[in-house]
Amino acid sequence: MAKILLSTIVYLGLFLGTPAYSQPVDDPELTDELGSDVGAENFETADPATENLPPQKPEVLQAAPIEQPNVPAPAPVAQPALTSPPIEVVNPEDVEIVDVPEQRTAPTEMTAEEELDEVVATPAAPESRPEPQQEISNDDEIYVEDDEEVAVMSAERLLLPYKERRETHGWEFALHLERILLENLQSEVTGVYQNYDEVYGTDPIYLPTFRIGYKYNFSLGSVILEGAYGYFDLSDDLSGTERTLNVKRQSVGATYVMDNVFSEPWIAPYAGVNLYNMELTDGYFDINGSEVTDTVTTGIGQHYMLGLLIQMNGADPKAARTALFDYGLENSYVDLFLSKYALTANGDDPDTSTEFTWGAGMRFEF
Repeated sequence: MAKILLSTIVYLGLFLGTPAYSQPVDDPELTDELGSDVGAENFETADPATENLPPQKPEVLQAAPIEQPNVPAPAPVAQPALTSPPIEVVNPEDVEIVDVPEQRTAPTEMTAEEELDEVVATPAAPESRPEPQQEISNDDEIYVEDDEEVAVMSAERLLLPYKERRETHGWEFALHLERILLENLQSEVTGVYQNYDEVYGTDPIYLPTFRIGYKYNFSLGSVILEGAYGYFDLSDDLSGTERTLNVKRQSVGATYVMDNVFSEPWIAPYAGVNLYNMELTDGYFDINGSEVTDTVTTGIGQHYMLGLLIQMNGADPKAARTALFDYGLENSYVDLFLSKYALTANGDDPDTSTEFTWGAGMRFEF
């Protein structure tokens, strides 16, 4: 049985053409059964037709493909349809615009130091102003804007007290209301001399006056050279006939102010002498209703003033510093004064002299 199986293997090797089985068989039992010529004829002699062929590779068995289970695909999930609401066209005329009030927070109170920091320490935009070209007194700076020189106060000067920061030259103006009683004036327009109290009574008049002048500052105070103009109208029928009096007053003078005693001029007494004249127009209405007037211009007389300036900067320091930085307003004062008019130099003039009377107003220094 073993011999038959071995013979089968030999023939199968010849059939498949494997070179390993082309060697002679050395088994004597197989040679006796198959014959001595079998090894020589079948194993030692090569076929000339296949001698030069390349050796064949053994056949590779391909594995059968693995069948995948047939799994049904899941049914698609229905998605809700997306729809846009219809666009409503609105007429602009039907739209009502409602102003929403701005929400404001209550301001917080600030100390004097914080207010000073807010006014002084706020830097200006560096690109909005060119470099200073030159410097003037008290560290002010001059800038050229639109071909004009503009002086800008430095923050250092703003912090200085008035006694240290003020310059040599300045200017001021004042608004006064001066109480005047021309009790020595006599009316001649009717051809009859009448005293002032007989025509206009004993009530005083209040003369509105505007003053403006140049101010020179020095170590002992300052001197103001100023001019003034005042005007008022008066009418009365005390004498039985309607009478009118028009007064125009002009003056120029000098005033000395003691405003350099303290670091700030909280109070500053002053004294002044002015040269004045008046233009008096006295009138009445005749029986026909026509106005008859007589105008007289007096000569030069002297006008004396004694006053006291009360600084108002301390009432609102923040506003005072802002006015100083923005407008150059050094001081604002309440002006209380006494005044007296002397006789004019021309003896033929109406008597415009008065006793000392009072007045009040406001004075502003730049």
